[in-house]
Amino acid sequence: MWACRSARKLIAAAAYCDITPRERARLDKHLEQCAECRAEAQATQEFVAVVPKTRPELNHDLVPGVRARLVEEAGRQGARRWRFAVAGAVCALALFVVIYGASTRGPQEKATEPVLATNPSPVQQALGQAQQLTQEHEYAAAYLALANTLKTRPEDAAAGQAQVVLADLLFSKLHLYKEAYKAYEALLRLHPDAYEASPDRAELASRYNLLREAKSTDFESLYALDAARDFTDLEHVVARYPATYVASHAADRMALMVAAESGFNQPEGYLTALEQARDECTHPIAVAQLKWEMGLVCWKQLHEPGLARDLFEQVKTSDNTALAELASNALLDMRP
Repeated sequence: MWACRSARKLIAAAAYCDITPRERARLDKHLEQCAECRAEAQATQEFVAVVPKTRPELNHDLVPGVRARLVEEAGRQGARRWRFAVAGAVCALALFVVIYGASTRGPQEKATEPVLATNPSPVQQALGQAQQLTQEHEYAAAYLALANTLKTRPEDAAAGQAQVVLADLLFSKLHLYKEAYKAYEALLRLHPDAYEASPDRAELASRYNLLREAKSTDFESLYALDAARDFTDLEHVVARYPATYVASHAADRMALMVAAESGFNQPEGYLTALEQARDECTHPIAVAQLKWEMGLVCWKQLHEPGLARDLFEQVKTSDNTALAELASNALLDMRP
């Protein structure tokens, strides 16, 4: 349950560092209602009581380095690891090959053609390995299985599909955004047919735009979004990166937090959640960003141009020039 997952993050945070009064009130309210989380909080307090209080000073973000080191270490151990995974991967590989073969046949080809199933290419084998490793949460090894094979077999018929999976692993599992950006660029440049044919094309385009924008901050904005663990953190991300895809993602997460707590349904409920999130914001730039998101929902989803114009007019007067420009352009686009 979302509320329990959120509460347990706060339990851990409260044990080792300060949490805001708003977070403390939310946690206390949940603990009053949830016996399991009360037990978790008690166990955490008892554990912390016996742990030494001294800790080394840490003033650097270690996450990107740790993730890169994990990928490097997986590369050293990958060959040994994959030998143990081969037996379990055979069934998944056979299923994948059959599905892949059926999806790539032309309309005149026979569905029973067994060529791919009996003789999978090296990249198809790597895709099967990657699928099995991903199911085991071995994301670095799955990435390396694909990357190493693609280096030697770039012309393989399954290379485009492998590039899609590789880029997804870097983005959504390993969170290595610089490498993910390069992977999506390679997909668009080298495998445009695979990009166009992907059923997730809209998601691929959204991720590429997000990465291309975040490149200007050396992907710091995306790592800040990853690190945001509560409403206040997300508001800080919005205020720091207004009028960006990252700010929109952060605003969406803020609204979803409110919706989860209040039981709102989309799309009307989502607008209400955005409105409540706006009302909880204290930073004027974050307030303006939430108004912008509300205007988009009114315009694009609810087809309420009057409400959208009112919101865009308010954003147009924002002190943030980027948000004001977005609102002005939207008002121009809405003119009959």
